[in-house]
Amino acid sequence: MKANARHHGKVTVVDLSGKITIGDGDIKL
Repeated sequence: MKANARHHGKVTVVDLSGKITIGDGDIKL
């Protein structure tokens, strides 16, 4: 997934956002 995110700059932001959401526990979602 990191390789894909590197290929698409926009995907990187989404990946980071998704990771933060999972860590918070769906509070940010």
